[in-house]
Amino acid sequence: GFSNQYITKIYGDAPEDSLVVDSSGTVVMKDANIYFSGSNTVGDGLKKLISLESNNSASGKTSDVGFSLYNAKSGFRWNFRTDEGSQGFSATKEGTGGAEFLLKNTTNSYQNVELLLGNGAKCTSTGQWVNASSREYKEDIKPLTAKEALLAFEQLKPVKYKFKRDKTKRVNVGFIAEEVPDIVATADRKGINSLEVVALLTKVVKEQKKVIEKLTKRIEKLEKEKTDLKKNENLVKELSLKLEKVQKRIELLHSTALLNN
Repeated sequence: GFSNQYITKIYGDAPEDSLVVDSSGTVVMKDANIYFSGSNTVGDGLKKLISLESNNSASGKTSDVGFSLYNAKSGFRWNFRTDEGSQGFSATKEGTGGAEFLLKNTTNSYQNVELLLGNGAKCTSTGQWVNASSREYKEDIKPLTAKEALLAFEQLKPVKYKFKRDKTKRVNVGFIAEEVPDIVATADRKGINSLEVVALLTKVVKEQKKVIEKLTKRIEKLEKEKTDLKKNENLVKELSLKLEKVQKRIELLHSTALLNN
């Protein structure tokens, strides 16, 4: 039997067959709005409204548990359940058409809608994805060397492609996860962390900037030397002209002296 902690109340004016438990143990509530209330003032203070549990210890079986939301009018269903293999949570859609997953407030303004993950990553209310990158999440932090960055940069192969699932067949540009260098590859090589590619390119650009600055200084030095050389050439020409005038004057004086003799 049930103890006093399990109490079910069905009021007299409730519609017929409001609550039905069939022969398989399935509970059906027709045209019902479900409301849970309660509070917990002990322990962590969390409010426990409903708990779904499963314990199937048979060999080869799983004990995943969850709930399903079915829209009979449009013929699609969302299933939310635990995932025993990863000890995570999965949400899957049955049916076609429409957005796959929506997160919005009742006004559809999206001004205060954010998706926050426990690992520090989030999607802001403006639709911008922000990677978790705080120093407090990291360890063994070392500078990326120029040699590592340039070597990886040479191995990157930008491509154009179309996603198989994209019905619009839009042309995208990017990289193939299986072909990127190890330093920016994910463990399963099925995706790419764009922030790591940005860090790699930033290091390469900074190194190229150093090279450009060195070449610029060298060019400026050569230009100065060229200018100085030009000045010297002009000075030599000027002195040559003066020397030529002096020589002509000497020759004139010598000729005059001979005539006088």
